[in-house]
Amino acid sequence: MRNQSGRSNLHPAIFAVAGALIGATAWSGHLYLLFVLLMLPLLLRAAGTPSQLAAAILAYNAGATWPLVPGAHVFFGRAFHPFDTLLLWAVAVIVLSLPWILIGRIRLGFGIPLALAIGLILPTGIESPLTVAGVLFPATAWFGLALTFIVFGMIAEKPRLTLAVTFVVALICHIATPGTPAIPAGWSGVDTSFGGSGMLAVSPLNLYETAVSIQSRALASSATSTVFPESVVHSWNESTDMFWEPTFAELRKQGRTIIVGATVTRPGRNRYKNVLMLRGAHTATFEQRVPVPYAMWNPLTGEGVDIHPNGPAVFDLNGERVAPLICYEQFLGGPVLLSMLRRPTVLLAVANDYWATGTTIPAIQSESIDAWSRLFWVPTVKAVNQ
Repeated sequence: MRNQSGRSNLHPAIFAVAGALIGATAWSGHLYLLFVLLMLPLLLRAAGTPSQLAAAILAYNAGATWPLVPGAHVFFGRAFHPFDTLLLWAVAVIVLSLPWILIGRIRLGFGIPLALAIGLILPTGIESPLTVAGVLFPATAWFGLALTFIVFGMIAEKPRLTLAVTFVVALICHIATPGTPAIPAGWSGVDTSFGGSGMLAVSPLNLYETAVSIQSRALASSATSTVFPESVVHSWNESTDMFWEPTFAELRKQGRTIIVGATVTRPGRNRYKNVLMLRGAHTATFEQRVPVPYAMWNPLTGEGVDIHPNGPAVFDLNGERVAPLICYEQFLGGPVLLSMLRRPTVLLAVANDYWATGTTIPAIQSESIDAWSRLFWVPTVKAVNQ
């Protein structure tokens, strides 16, 4: 219902409920439910007052990110009071919503694309609505991304015409590129069930058993490039290289390479790097570019992992240009797009999701990277630790 000025008379709570439903449904871990994101600009178009718009976008981000609450509770454990977990979630929702609230006084046809662009730049810009580009327009790469910007802006201006044209173009794209991009021969991702062994202080026996398990699986694999999850090896150092050298020597003899997620301690209190170690026929180290704010990257204390979003985005291995996306980076549009500028032929999606067991976070992570993979039609090799 609208009053004489053309503005909606509905209570902001109605917009909050609708926003939360859009966020929770789209980001539920099911790829094709990302289509629901097209309802967001329709909801913002219906919001005639700043309070209605703020309610809609705050609730959307709350619905999209609610799994952070149980996830943070497991990750931080007893060190975190339940109130602290809720506070952390509330801060995340507010930060994600601010660009959208600030564009409330701008014509939505321009404001929505602007808010989407700001979200790509921020290291907190998780679960961007732009991710739907991979579901709408597979294999269209940068053209499809630009078209998605236009679609979100135009839905708020001319919804019926825009949705009709979007449906036709999306149908053509799906007919032209059915299925999913095929993983190149010789690549294998290995899922593990090591729990928090790679990130928590655990017994030497546990670390030894983890290392032996990884080496055994690497030697048993027939793949040229075998990928293991994020941070499954704790505190990699020169001694680690020496202990693993017989395995590396055998891999070199066979022309094969193992890619292992590890942490590397740095000078200072609680400072470390979150890296991928390449060993065997190739030797290299690749650092995570955008770690999780607060939990890993904490600029106020100087502890944890440093952020360097403009760090190396790809490496060459066995004739492929490989773009690793380490855990949190898979939720962000920015690192993905920076990698795509380097024209990769393979994506590596590695994660350590032990802390998210029992939540939809791993499914949402997979949903996000699958969408970007489809947009640029670059196959993804996944390796996840539980």
